[in-house]
Amino acid sequence: RPTYKKGLEDPTRPTYKTLLRCILIITSVVPPSLPMQMAFAVHTALMSLLKGGIFCTEPFRVPYAGRVSHCFFDKTGTLTSDQMVAIGVVCADSKEPKKGEVKEMTPTKEATTAAAMVVAGCHSLIEVDGKAIGDPIEVAALNGVGWSYLPSSATASPGMWRTRERFVAARKEFLASLRDDVEADKKEKVEVQKQIDEVEKQLKVEKQESKKLQVTIESRFHFSSELQRMSTICKVASQGASGVTSGAYCLTKGSPEAVAKLIVSKPDWYDDTYRAMAEKGQRVLALAYRRLDADQGAARAYGQKPRDASESEMTFAGFISFKCETRKDTMLVIKALQDSKHQCVMLTGDAPLTALSVAQEVGICEFPSEKALLLQEKGEDGKLEWVPAITTRGETVKPQPFDPAGMAALREKHDLVITGSSLELAMQSSEGATFKEQLSCCQVLARLSPFQKEQIINAVRKDKKAFTMMCGDGGNDVGALKEADVGLALLSGFGNANVGGGDGQLAKPEEIKDAEDALAEQRKENALRAQAMSKKAKEEMERKKRDLMSKQQQWIEEELQARRDRGEDVGVMAQMSAMKSVVGRMKDEIQKEQALMQKKHGNAFAAGAAKNAAGDLDAMMADELPMVQLGDASTAAPFTTRTPSISACVDIIRQGRCTLLSAVQQMEIMMLESMISAYTMSTMTVDGTRPSEAQMMASGMLMSVASIAFSFARPVDRMHPVRPLASVFHPAILFSMLGQLLIHLGCMVYIANLAKDVMGEEALKEVIDFEKERTKHIESLDEETFNEWNWFMSVPFKTNMLNTCCWLVETSQQVSVIFVNYKGRPWMKGMLENQPLFLSVFLCVIMVGICAWGVVPYINTTLNLEVIPEGLRGQVMATLMTSLVGTFCWDRLMVAIFAPHIWQVMKDEARATSFADFVPILKTCGYIAGGGMLLLCGNPLLWGLAYYMYRNYKKSQEAQAQPAEQAKPA
Repeated sequence: RPTYKKGLEDPTRPTYKTLLRCILIITSVVPPSLPMQMAFAVHTALMSLLKGGIFCTEPFRVPYAGRVSHCFFDKTGTLTSDQMVAIGVVCADSKEPKKGEVKEMTPTKEATTAAAMVVAGCHSLIEVDGKAIGDPIEVAALNGVGWSYLPSSATASPGMWRTRERFVAARKEFLASLRDDVEADKKEKVEVQKQIDEVEKQLKVEKQESKKLQVTIESRFHFSSELQRMSTICKVASQGASGVTSGAYCLTKGSPEAVAKLIVSKPDWYDDTYRAMAEKGQRVLALAYRRLDADQGAARAYGQKPRDASESEMTFAGFISFKCETRKDTMLVIKALQDSKHQCVMLTGDAPLTALSVAQEVGICEFPSEKALLLQEKGEDGKLEWVPAITTRGETVKPQPFDPAGMAALREKHDLVITGSSLELAMQSSEGATFKEQLSCCQVLARLSPFQKEQIINAVRKDKKAFTMMCGDGGNDVGALKEADVGLALLSGFGNANVGGGDGQLAKPEEIKDAEDALAEQRKENALRAQAMSKKAKEEMERKKRDLMSKQQQWIEEELQARRDRGEDVGVMAQMSAMKSVVGRMKDEIQKEQALMQKKHGNAFAAGAAKNAAGDLDAMMADELPMVQLGDASTAAPFTTRTPSISACVDIIRQGRCTLLSAVQQMEIMMLESMISAYTMSTMTVDGTRPSEAQMMASGMLMSVASIAFSFARPVDRMHPVRPLASVFHPAILFSMLGQLLIHLGCMVYIANLAKDVMGEEALKEVIDFEKERTKHIESLDEETFNEWNWFMSVPFKTNMLNTCCWLVETSQQVSVIFVNYKGRPWMKGMLENQPLFLSVFLCVIMVGICAWGVVPYINTTLNLEVIPEGLRGQVMATLMTSLVGTFCWDRLMVAIFAPHIWQVMKDEARATSFADFVPILKTCGYIAGGGMLLLCGNPLLWGLAYYMYRNYKKSQEAQAQPAEQAKPA
């Protein structure tokens, strides 16, 4: 308004210029680079996530991750692997436990002959392309007991001879693909042939042993959900096998409750043992058999009778237990999230006891399982009650009445488990609204439908006003992944990759002191292992390339000889044509080798084939490797990770916090800088002056570097329990901005008045008159002047004290805005760690000081600045310091008043700052200063000497690092 009013009052000023100047001032208030800066921040986050194997299809979700407070996880395929494995058996043998105790489980390979016979002979497996196809549990059971099954004759026998046969066939096929004329293939052929010979020796022995016991399936009574069991009628041919005689048998497996009704004698430990196994989250099958007749031929007759004729008076053989193994780093990720105050909840369709066991193992539940409470329906009137989830281990808790308002208090002493049916009843009750508000108090929700998963996340988002993250891998998680603010999908098909600890045992949550450090160490080990595999594959490929290149001349001669034999010309053009043919052949050979290398190294690593070293023949076969593929979950979720791990949650939250904080601070900084710039332009316009082109370019370049460096801020390597402020309208930020703006504008007005007093009315009038004639001066310049790269230096400009003071104040205030409002740690790298930002801000400060004192007259002349008189210089510098210190104190005061938790974090980070934090930036400054001095001295010999010393220094550092890496334990 003052600019517009004063411009109209002056009859000598053209009205269109006044309006144009007002429009420029108004548009400068809106930060023109804000969209670009925001895009920079988000794209930097996307690139960082991409390097970690995380793909994002909805970039606007990245800042949402910085506000996440509740993390929901599916169980199977997410927290655990998606492949069932047989973990042990409890056999009915002569070893009886003490009265009142459960019988201990033994490894599956140690199953009795009777138990193994039931497992190997009672199934519905078929074979396709040499692979056993059917129920994954049946495949896992057959592999677990170490038997082989031949579908063509429906016969099972002890030993893994069938797997070894397939392995030998695959190795021989690979052996045939190796070339005798390639040196690298010759060496590999020797190794492969040696491996084949060793396996064939074992195969011969196992085939002989397999003849001692043959179980042939004659007919099947398929699994019935009503009967909860499956049976087969088999012919058993035994030649001295312990505990089993030849004859016709009925082999049965099913739920322990169903099989208990069929056996003649139930051991005393039967019920307690299978319940204890079930409460550990294992899937338990009971095994039983009956010798129907001594004649094997009777099996056909029994197969035609009703199943009741065979499924009675059976002998109990034992229990076999299955489980999806927990991912190796799941517990570390859950603990890292909990340490950073994220609520972790399991949403699964599995049974509540299985879910509770996994939740205990990974740390989602914090109390002993005996204290867990399960919400169940009480009677038939629809009332609900909290009952003990575990009933077979020592003392259990007493049942508790269902009170939604008291769930938070109950959560402090117990882990809460809710099933899908109880959830539906609770939501439909009169206290359903209160129950929805308390849903986040539950750690485990089991037996959920896909819609119920979506319903739970929606309730937490709306009633708690919380931001949620969902992590899943299957089609039943699609709705929840879409409903959550941040959805993360895991690829399916990794099998048992990334399971088990280094010694076969996973650490307990309470044994981990710092989860994020342990997670980082584990990632480092994986990276070194992947690097070693990649290096090995690369060396092997380079060796094969050299061998192929050595054959190039021979191939050319063969091609020319073939042309001679055909009577064709072998001149220069023929030689060129022969070379073209050889290059094409070379390309085809290299592509073929690369395909073989990918099959040998790439697929195995992607599938987590560390089992190769352990001698797992199924894992060593190329056609047995899991096929990793996209699923419904990855199609629906905005984030997808290519690793079989939920550790991507940590990366996404870290990057989300950094992006969110960067976006909020950039908006804050740009709003302040725009207001300062607009007021400065308005002040100078009223008095007839303006900033020169050189001044705007100088400050603009340095501030652009600072802004870009700001956008490339990196997250810290750990998640802090306190979350950053998420909006510029938070009172701590809003009132801080208003106060800073008033302080900056007050200093600007004060300095402008001082400068006008020093100049006097006559000097001001000269500036105004010059600006009025400026257009004529520009029009008088010839065309050649505008063709020069530095044409803007020829634009007429009259230096004056008002312009100099306003420009120096504006530049210093822009620097102070960045310095005051950049709050890095503990969410992203601090200013000392963001060296481009720090150096650009530091150079702006140095430039202001040099221009104010006139230390380098050339700079002042280039930038159209006057040297500030000594009497005014002290007042200007004091005002600049007041502007910096005043805004800093005001900002921290607002944070302390309106966001005390953030203020406490900032104090803790300030106390933790030491001299070591300044060393990297001091080294960088030293390098810059040394490089500048070296270049200024102009002696090329010194340049070469400096490069030679730097190269020797790097070599010595690498030499010291190699022994340290070799000394680390594998």
